[in-house]
Order: sequence, then structure tokens, then C-alpha cells
Amino acid sequence: MITWRRTFDDAPHDFVAERDGLTLGRVYRHRPGGLEREVWFWTASGLLTTAAEIGKVYGEAQTREEAIGALLDAVERARAWSERTGKPYMRPNPPGWLRS
Repeated sequence: MITWRRTFDDAPHDFVAERDGLTLGRVYRHRPGGLEREVWFWTASGLLTTAAEIGKVYGEAQTREEAIGALLDAVERARAWSERTGKPYMRPNPPGWLRS
């Protein structure tokens, strides 16, 4: 089961996804270059594989839901890569990593 929590207490549009004690990635809203438009940025973190092996591991989306979907797709591609290669796809979180 995936658990979502705020990355920082004072950041209402900044979230981290975790599963089984591993940080899967981050999704947050931002304005690139101070532009008037807002976009959602996503990044899969802690992967032990590369974009060359599994495809895109970060990007922008127009909505939070699209960003979440893209993040989870990247994690699923990494998991499938792990099954094919027999290698782990995520590194464990260091003690105290982003914990409040």
C-alpha cells in the first residue's frame, strides 16, 4: 500500500510517496521560472536503475493526478526491470530520511 504524506509541514502542495518503508518519489506543484502557470513536478527517487534502462524518471504534468500516475508508472517500470534482472530497484531510506 502506498502512503502519501507532506514533504514539509509548511508545504501544502508537496508530497512524498512511500511503500514498505521505501520512498518512491515526490510530487509537488510549482511555477517554473516564475511563470504564471502552475505545473506539477514528479520524480521517482531512490531507484537503483537509470532512465536509459526504464524510461523517464522525472517530469512535469498539468495536474496532480497526472503527476502521481507518471511517478507510479516509473516505479512500476523499475519494479519490472528488477524482476527481469534479479537486481533490487530501490535503495532503502537512510535512518531519519524526511521524517518529522
